[in-house]
Amino acid sequence: MEKVLELMISYEQKALEKGREEGIKQGIKQGIKQGIKQGMKHLIQTMARKGMSVKDIANVTDLTEEKVRELLEKE
Repeated sequence: MEKVLELMISYEQKALEKGREEGIKQGIKQGIKQGIKQGMKHLIQTMARKGMSVKDIANVTDLTEEKVRELLEKE
């Protein structure tokens, strides 16, 4: 009986550890994605301040003009 309890506790601990690892991986992915998004927004804002048109910014960044305008409005 004691061995069964030890096994159950061991499996539970492994499951918790795996869950933590998955949570950390997911958090890192989200952080990277958010950082890239913020970097792109900063780049677009800088390009606009330097006098580039929305059309040119869209062409350089491969975004739609609509998306560029949307990001510029969120300054």
